[in-house]
Amino acid sequence: MFSFNSPYGACTECHGLGEIMQISEDLVIPDRSKSLMDGALAVYGKIDISWRIQQLAAVGKKYGFDVLHRSTNLQKADTNFIAWN
Repeated sequence: MFSFNSPYGACTECHGLGEIMQISEDLVIPDRSKSLMDGALAVYGKIDISWRIQQLAAVGKKYGFDVLHRSTNLQKADTNFIAWN
C-alpha cells in the first residue's frame, strides 16, 4: 500500500516524487557541427573570449576535450560532464 508519508511502495525510478531529473543532450548541444567556442552550447550561444570560455577551456584541458574542435568529437562522458556541471 502506498503512502506519501512512507518510502515503502514508492516508485524506484522517481522515488515517489513523480518527476525524473533528465537532461536531453540534443537540447544542450543542438548543433554538433559547431565547436563550444562557436556556439554549440545552446545556453551560451557564441562565446567570446571571456571568463566563461576560459573556464570551459580549463575543464576541457583537465578532461581531454578542446573547446575549438567540433562537438561531434566530444565523448559521451564529456557531454554528460558539460550538461550536469
